[in-house]
Amino acid sequence: MRSATIFNFLIEANIMASIAILLMIPLRKLLRKQMGNTAICFGWLLIALRLLIPLTLPNPLIHEIRPTYLEDTAIRPIAGQIKVRIVDAISDIGLSLFRRGDRQGFKQMQKIAAGVDYNGYPEILALILMIGMVVFFCWFVFRNIRFRMILRKNRIAPISGTLQEMYLTLCKERKVKPIPVYFTDPVPGACLVGVFRPYIVLPVMTAPQDVVTVLTHEICHFKNRDHIWNILRLLCCIIHWFNPLVWIAASMSRSDSELRCDDRVTSLMNDKERKDYAGVLVLAAARKSIPGIGVMATGMTMNGKRLKNRIVAIIQRTKPLRWLTATFIILASMCLTVAFCTGEWNPGAVQAGMFDETVSVHDVPVHDERQMPEDIQGLERGIWTIAGYNDYDEISQFRDITEEHLWASAGTMLKVIYADSNRLDRHCTFAEDGTLLELQDLNVPWLGENLPESRKYVRDDVALQEVSDRLMAFLEKANPGMGQSVDHFSVMWESGQNGQIWMQIDGIPKDEKTGEWITFVVRLEPEWQLQYFACVSNG
Repeated sequence: MRSATIFNFLIEANIMASIAILLMIPLRKLLRKQMGNTAICFGWLLIALRLLIPLTLPNPLIHEIRPTYLEDTAIRPIAGQIKVRIVDAISDIGLSLFRRGDRQGFKQMQKIAAGVDYNGYPEILALILMIGMVVFFCWFVFRNIRFRMILRKNRIAPISGTLQEMYLTLCKERKVKPIPVYFTDPVPGACLVGVFRPYIVLPVMTAPQDVVTVLTHEICHFKNRDHIWNILRLLCCIIHWFNPLVWIAASMSRSDSELRCDDRVTSLMNDKERKDYAGVLVLAAARKSIPGIGVMATGMTMNGKRLKNRIVAIIQRTKPLRWLTATFIILASMCLTVAFCTGEWNPGAVQAGMFDETVSVHDVPVHDERQMPEDIQGLERGIWTIAGYNDYDEISQFRDITEEHLWASAGTMLKVIYADSNRLDRHCTFAEDGTLLELQDLNVPWLGENLPESRKYVRDDVALQEVSDRLMAFLEKANPGMGQSVDHFSVMWESGQNGQIWMQIDGIPKDEKTGEWITFVVRLEPEWQLQYFACVSNG
């Protein structure tokens, strides 16, 4: 699996879910009475779905935020914005070090920026994320196995006789299918345990007058499917272990599930019975009977200020406003749908160039429709950056512009030269309409023709597709629409020296009589750089 696939999902899911969590925190505090606990739990369910489902829906507007300098089209716009901002921040740090005279620090920042952009850092980070998931998964499995072993060891017997009959009556009243109930000792408090074969744990020391209340509470947990909720919380915490908001949301949703259970328990009670139920919760709190967040079991209470608010809510029970609850559910469902709309409407348009035959998606814009941009220097910066050079601010002081004729019929060319006798010898050439005709770094070994004999290195389809994606991204930045004239890419030669590998790739046009012939020379290793680009139009 490519790291881009992992980061697309994790970044999009965490951004959307984190926004929703930050909205839910004040909402549950301010509008709990008006909306009710069921609506709040529904909101947490939608957040869990966004965190767990790797679904991407097309959005016709999302391409507007695709970074101009993003080479890898497998990275969707939101993740691309994060990546480019990180690279820019590292580059800015390097530039500040350069201005202070720290050349070594500047080179190190450039190396780190290049590593984040297209070297090994994304793969290393993806590995760290996967290791974290495995560690938390193993930890939760260990905790649950240990918890279940303790309960099994301390189990005495299933309930029977009059208590069993009373329990069956409760299940019938609450319209719940009976599940096993076991006396256990010692155990801090009653709880619903398990997922696929759930059962209720009942402490032997439960007071006779409290048995009905305790069993009713656990029955209502089962009817609310809170044992399924436990799985969703654990999965969210395992996959998104690095996001503290997810852990906060898991804790809050657990508390809200308890409040929702209280609503169901007290729905058939009078005032006196609700007070008695509140008293049972206070006694359970003294025994600290709530299981940890990593344990797939429901407790009966919570501690501290939250318990106080819970008791008040039980005694002063108020009915939620149905219109407000319905409005929240509808709006929240619509927001969930929008939160999945993070994919581009036509991502294939940027990836038409392949190493095999492809189908044309759009026509190439006519040259007469192109215009030289007002900010030509900004265009240059973007072109050099996407070509793999992160030192534009440093080299721009050596910038010189000339006009010349490269070919007799081509008209006036704008040639931008970056020349410094000590270090730099680069140039890029634009046509009158702003089309990039040529880009070249002259200070490269392959121009000296001293490389060993060209050879073909073994590259799989995925690696070739990554090369194709980067070349197409460069074309879309330099000459928007030109990439759609490419029928396929052809590798002309590949050679290496001193740990560096270069490849010449030609873009073969769909129409060889009027199309634009494109040539690239890229350095594939150790870091990607497009060191030569030229296009010649037959039209």
